[in-house]
Amino acid sequence: MSEREWIAYSLNPAGGGRFLGTAVHKATAETLEMAYPERFIYNRVGPDFIDTVTGKGIELTTPGQVGAHMAKPAYGGVTFATYTLPK
Repeated sequence: MSEREWIAYSLNPAGGGRFLGTAVHKATAETLEMAYPERFIYNRVGPDFIDTVTGKGIELTTPGQVGAHMAKPAYGGVTFATYTLPK
């Protein structure tokens, strides 16, 4: 998390969950790149990751947001991986 994101989150944790989500996404992308170099493409628009071996999309989100993502046309056939943020 950048210093500015951390400050914004610290000032308003209830409204700053998106900064934690961004940090989870970045950390996941970095971990996947270290474990599986060049296998996963990280996207900021559409499904979060594309597996270059299978061609499948992977969406990383909280359990409460799965339904909202599933309702989007571009998310048919996407695999969902969920995480829970601290309260």
